[in-house]
Amino acid sequence: MFRYGAPGSVAVGALVGVNAKSLGTATGPDGRIWVMWGDTTSSPEIAYTRSNRAGTRFEPIQTIPTHAFSLTRITGDGRLGPLDLFVDERRVNAPSNNIYYIRVLPELTATITAKPLKGTTGHFKVRVSVTDAGDPVPGATVSAKGKSKKTSASGRATLLLLSPAGTTATVTVKDPGYKLLSRTLKL
Repeated sequence: MFRYGAPGSVAVGALVGVNAKSLGTATGPDGRIWVMWGDTTSSPEIAYTRSNRAGTRFEPIQTIPTHAFSLTRITGDGRLGPLDLFVDERRVNAPSNNIYYIRVLPELTATITAKPLKGTTGHFKVRVSVTDAGDPVPGATVSAKGKSKKTSASGRATLLLLSPAGTTATVTVKDPGYKLLSRTLKL
């Protein structure tokens, strides 16, 4: 993606097999930009992602399957946060194109680390940093093994867990308007 009047470009990202034969963009809140693209030749999917507030980084690319053999247009509206995605496609044995709709939520990213507490057995400090395309996400709920905490203004939360070493814990991150994030962590 190129910015008018600015040098260089920003990489939106790519997925093997999902070419940008049909491409769309939509604005989002706080200067964010949704980018969506699709292809039916090798992998019948539509890919989409959203930028950070500065338009310099993108969240993980998500996909939805399509049953089309021809994509004419991909467009959307992301001004409220989620993306209302519209796809003009022709499906196998369909006499004409139809417009299909889906609402998709942005995806968070979490960096999770666990360290044993010194002088204890089975006590771990789990640190979680939650971002949206690199921007910190304050107020997200981070949970694991019955403990939960809200992220700070910098998007960080720390949980103290009691669990035998070598076991796993499922860490979830919830925030309204985002897809639920769930990761497995080895303690």
